[in-house]
Amino acid sequence: MKKLKNWIYYLIVSGFFFLCIRFILNLAVKKGVAAPPPVQSSWQHFLLTLDHALHHPLAILLLQIITIVAAARLLGYLFNKMRQPAVIGEIVAGILLGPTLLGHYLPEVSGFIFPPDSEGNLQFLSQIGLVLFMFAVGMELDFGILKGKAKDALIISHTGIWLSFTLGILLAYFFYDRYAPEDTPFISFALFTGTAMSITAFPVLARVVQERGLLRKPLGSLALTSAAVDDITAWCLLAAVVAVVKAGTAAGAMYNILFTLVYVLFMLLLVRPFMKRVGEVYNRKKTMSRWIIAISFLVLLFSAYVADLLGIHALFGAFLAGIVMPPSLNFRRILTEKTEDVALVLFLPLFFVYSGLRTKLGLLNSTQLWLDTAWVVAFAVGGKFIGAFAAARFSRYPLFESLSLGALMNTRGLMELVVLNIGLDLGVLSPEIFSMLVVMALLTTFMTGPLLELIQYFFKPKEKEEPRHKPRYKVLVSFANPAKAVKLLRIASGFAGRGDQGLITALHLSHTDEINPLEAPKVEAEVFSPIRQAARELNLDVQPVHKFTHDFSRDLMSIAHKGHYDLLLMGAGQSIYQGSLLGNIVGITAKALNPEKLFGTITGKETILPGDELFDDKTRLFLEGGKCSVGVYIDRNLKTLNRIFIPITGNADMFLLVYARRLQKNAGSAIVLYDPELVLDEELLHEDLQPGKPDTEVELLRQRQVLNRAFTGDADLLLVSHPGWKSLLAGKRVDTGDLPSTLIVRP
Repeated sequence: MKKLKNWIYYLIVSGFFFLCIRFILNLAVKKGVAAPPPVQSSWQHFLLTLDHALHHPLAILLLQIITIVAAARLLGYLFNKMRQPAVIGEIVAGILLGPTLLGHYLPEVSGFIFPPDSEGNLQFLSQIGLVLFMFAVGMELDFGILKGKAKDALIISHTGIWLSFTLGILLAYFFYDRYAPEDTPFISFALFTGTAMSITAFPVLARVVQERGLLRKPLGSLALTSAAVDDITAWCLLAAVVAVVKAGTAAGAMYNILFTLVYVLFMLLLVRPFMKRVGEVYNRKKTMSRWIIAISFLVLLFSAYVADLLGIHALFGAFLAGIVMPPSLNFRRILTEKTEDVALVLFLPLFFVYSGLRTKLGLLNSTQLWLDTAWVVAFAVGGKFIGAFAAARFSRYPLFESLSLGALMNTRGLMELVVLNIGLDLGVLSPEIFSMLVVMALLTTFMTGPLLELIQYFFKPKEKEEPRHKPRYKVLVSFANPAKAVKLLRIASGFAGRGDQGLITALHLSHTDEINPLEAPKVEAEVFSPIRQAARELNLDVQPVHKFTHDFSRDLMSIAHKGHYDLLLMGAGQSIYQGSLLGNIVGITAKALNPEKLFGTITGKETILPGDELFDDKTRLFLEGGKCSVGVYIDRNLKTLNRIFIPITGNADMFLLVYARRLQKNAGSAIVLYDPELVLDEELLHEDLQPGKPDTEVELLRQRQVLNRAFTGDADLLLVSHPGWKSLLAGKRVDTGDLPSTLIVRP
């Protein structure tokens, strides 16, 4: 009744004021104050207004951002599927949106989305993104990792840099007449080419080390340390080269370099201790006020501004500002969270496309040009790979580790693209040599993963075989939320047993781009702390494993298959298509456009309409295509395993009795069997399920009934097969909102 009164009141008040406004407008028309009606029709007027809005600079910029971010995420996802860093896909997306593909084949579309007069907006926004990104890169560098391996890292890093730098100058000697812009001194062209050859991308290398499980191994530690030294050295070298290029001669750059040294000392000796003190006091989200965030960003902007004034580029200043931030990991993590997501997701793709608009692969239109590109790639790979390999062997590292270091230090990625754009902006690089170097950056980054795998295949020493133990029941528990993992461990203990009866592996997968590699040990400690505590309380042998991945589903299935696990336990991911009309429409559309699901629908294996709406596609993938037994857990606040309710919907569900037997033996569970189809033989059941135990521990129910809390009673866990679950859903014999905790198993 109250709602009806509110609606009546709302309609009356709105109607009254609408009539008042209409009356005033009519008076204005009669008095001649109002503008005369438009000559064209309302539809024509609407079209003209729409056309004006479409060509407004803000509308063009927003359309560009939508197109760029969507393309970058899509290509990044596809390259992740190929076990490549997402940054390669994002760079490729930028090139494809430029004149190489979109501008060449769809010039009208390219001209509409990226009109020439809009490039200035893209440039400024992309520079903001780069400043934030370089600030985050500086914060990722932890000088603590230099301890212990600094000497070896310095030798490996600088050998690669000097060899690459020398080869770059040699290349410039042969390329100067053909590719250097007019009026560009040879020294500027040569120094910049040498610098471009010397870059190693610390962020991409760190992600590769992280994803390949090398983070805690000596090889990974040495690679990260060498890359950190390389980054610091390369950016200092770049600052000096930029100063020389702007001054025209090395002598003319002395004042720039002198004042740059004063600026660097000011940042390291004054600003860094001050920020360290700030970090000691304010290192938690509760204590980090907006004033502290503002101070951090003021340091960033001041540093970038001074560096730009000194002629060494604002990006060097942003990088240095990141280095002088407090060493506290909590402080850096909070600050990184506030900058990295916006920089990486929104602004950096703008830089990739801005670079793509300047990359004209169509200029490489002759055999000679592509041959020269091959020379660029060969010199770049040779300088980094041979330099790092030779230095590592000189430092007495094994052959396998030395080769792997050479492959890792050859990674260039985004950092190379940043340097190349600086060279193009300064007029040192021509469009042709710029395009060649972009190709080199892509290829050297792309080859890192495959090259590491080849080295591992041919040169990795064979590990000694561990002595075989008696067969143990192996359960792999994959979790995202540690709180739910504790409940999965309880279920796993019921299947695997306690003590040394079984082996339980607790696996936590993190996306490669989500965690700073240097923070990984602390994150692992936080994630696995409740797991270790629960394992002690339950007397379980639990092996914690933390891996980084680009593709959760593929890597989880691979780990489960290679580990020969008897059972994979995982939580149910909820579908985004459930609970709203838009979500259901998107879900139907996604299924209709997915080739695999469309083929399944044609052959009768799939339905266009969502089926198990409780599950996301990843969960369905494991239930329908896993290479080991899979259990998907739906949590309803599980506390014990005292009473297990098991529906038997057909002969295919008989395997559940094996699980029931294990739960009886290991957890002392009472079993309730629901058999409406009369599949089970009661006498054989008691002999098989619990020999020598009282019959009261097995209860058999055969009346046809909708499964809900009233029927399952005080059951702690509903154990059901995946076909049985689908059968219960299809027959509307299950109330999904009123059930105990449920484990859906596919054998």
